[in-house]
Amino acid sequence: MTSRNSIGTPPQTDFVNVDLIDVDPLYQRPLNEALVQAIVDDFRWEKFGSLTLARRPRGRFAVVEGQHRREAARRHPQVYGAPTVIFTFASIEDEAAAFVGINSDRRAVTLVEKHHALVTAGDPTALRINGLLEAADCGIGSSAPRETMAIAAVHRALNEYGYANTTKALKALRKAWPDVRRVLRANMILALAFLFHRNPSAQVEKVARALGAQTAAEMLAAANRIRLGGDTPAMAMRVAISNVYTVKYPTSGLYVRDKE
Repeated sequence: MTSRNSIGTPPQTDFVNVDLIDVDPLYQRPLNEALVQAIVDDFRWEKFGSLTLARRPRGRFAVVEGQHRREAARRHPQVYGAPTVIFTFASIEDEAAAFVGINSDRRAVTLVEKHHALVTAGDPTALRINGLLEAADCGIGSSAPRETMAIAAVHRALNEYGYANTTKALKALRKAWPDVRRVLRANMILALAFLFHRNPSAQVEKVARALGAQTAAEMLAAANRIRLGGDTPAMAMRVAISNVYTVKYPTSGLYVRDKE
């Protein structure tokens, strides 16, 4: 295998016919058909990148990194080759070590990083989420009380319960605990967005006052106790919020299920 003290030999670059690129099952993962088809369906060269190849005998190559893109390129009717970086390895063990290194050393893009990139790209959904957060006087992050990292929850709430109800959920949390960090949590956002959706007459101010009658930590603890009784996390948070609302406003109540 390559010495740990050597940085290795720089690769060559070439546009290679995909029919010359093999997949070695000794170290490659099973193919994910859904992923391959998604790449084929939305094939764009600017998103394709380069394949990492190992030079093999008789003018052939083995894909070290990018087997799903290689397979998508092979299946696409308008594609015959792919941009590549080509290494000459001393052994298949070195190929496998490169595969492990490439797939171990990379850091996955976080949802927040992906969201920021989508905003820059002008993605309509990402821009709508940003507008919703601004309307609720919220932002993205974790250093200030008005910030949230729960982008996936906001996206889901927006899809399932609508813009207005998701905005109300964020506003209620901000008003309930205006100086507390990390209260804009996924489970609270989703629970409140559902409750505003299910209870159209519910008012942000009243819900915020009911929530603010206890600390955020107490609210989370109450939901956890309910969850231990058998409810799902989502339902447990809805019930916990409904309970404190009923304590604050005994003549009122909030529906916590789709149909009651």
